[in-house]
Amino acid sequence: PVFFQSFSAALDDAATTSIVNAAKAAKARPDATVYVTGAADSVGSSLANEYLSETRTQVVADALVADGVASDRIRKRAVGITNAPAPIGTPAQSARRVLIQIVD
Repeated sequence: PVFFQSFSAALDDAATTSIVNAAKAAKARPDATVYVTGAADSVGSSLANEYLSETRTQVVADALVADGVASDRIRKRAVGITNAPAPIGTPAQSARRVLIQIVD
């Protein structure tokens, strides 16, 4: 997963490393679909968090493309504060993340 700071869609070094590693894994499986699912925490309005999760999802997808993953392999889904993927990390981290899944 790619974790973000609260109210941010900026990639830090750890996030960039996660994306680079995911891109390598995706390129090793060229027929797989890459699912990018973004979430946000419940701080702020639901509309703002939906926008933030969309922005985070797009930032991660763009970084995957920049690292060599074909854009037509990427399926994006922003979930805001609802329907977030299963928790990973602390509850706060889990809510502020983008999950990258590579599925054959």
